[in-house]
Amino acid sequence: MWKKLILTVTGIIILLIILIGVLIVYVKPDQALNLQYKEIVIMDKVADMVKKRKMEVQLTEEDINNLLKKQLALQTDAMNDVEILGAQIHLQGPLVEADVNLRWKNKVQIAAKLFFQLEWDSPVLEIEHLETRIKNFQIPNSYFHLEPIRIPLDESLPKPLGIRELLFNEDSILIHFKLF
Repeated sequence: MWKKLILTVTGIIILLIILIGVLIVYVKPDQALNLQYKEIVIMDKVADMVKKRKMEVQLTEEDINNLLKKQLALQTDAMNDVEILGAQIHLQGPLVEADVNLRWKNKVQIAAKLFFQLEWDSPVLEIEHLETRIKNFQIPNSYFHLEPIRIPLDESLPKPLGIRELLFNEDSILIHFKLF
């Protein structure tokens, strides 16, 4: 009787260990991502704007990638023991899909997708975290949700120049300027 119980409990424990191992391999990142970014200097883009004689600047997907990586790198508070290790974004108009590598409890690395909504609330670009998915499973926002990211785009502009409007294209953001 005791021997049968011990074998059953041992079998269950071994099965659980195997399931945990399979789960860890399943969620493991398949691409190396980091949070290294290049600083975006709007003034450099404004200088190009003057050369082209157009009152607009285009922020490419790479520019948005750098802006978002910088903001994610600044978020040092881990939520529910989850740390963001790296990201690569894909711009789709006002929506952003970010492939991210996460680390849970400083041990398990996880590949996930974060989905964001971009909104223009002059003079701030707001990036609202909508949802998180690990493979095809949605993670509840109560477990992992980033606070809205606010990026003031006009803080480095010279005084007579302001942002008139911001347009979301499929793979870029177009900033139209105005003179005060």
